[in-house]
Amino acid sequence: QDSKQNQDVHVSSDEKAKSAAAAADNIGIRNFVAYPSPASEKVIIGFNGKPGTRYRLVIMDLTGNEISRQEFVAGEEMCSSIRDLSGISKGVYLIRLASESGDQQRTIRLFVN
Repeated sequence: QDSKQNQDVHVSSDEKAKSAAAAADNIGIRNFVAYPSPASEKVIIGFNGKPGTRYRLVIMDLTGNEISRQEFVAGEEMCSSIRDLSGISKGVYLIRLASESGDQQRTIRLFVN
């Protein structure tokens, strides 16, 4: 019989944490949040990105029409923005965050009431 058959591989929790941290660094965008949601007058948007990387934040309606755009260069701290929603109709919107190169991208939903 093959001696390699039925061997268990054990990974320590420390190794799992290191692996998760490395995966997060590869993704670049972490902790991407918008609150409150539903929102009515203002929304706070925050994220952590790879330091030194330029990001574009776009709020758009479900048909892809751009409502708002802002650019950031990520540092060590969380990037954040307070966006005024007073001129926006009630409904569902998308908040897209993408790196300038396009290799990092995340989208979340925003409900406006």
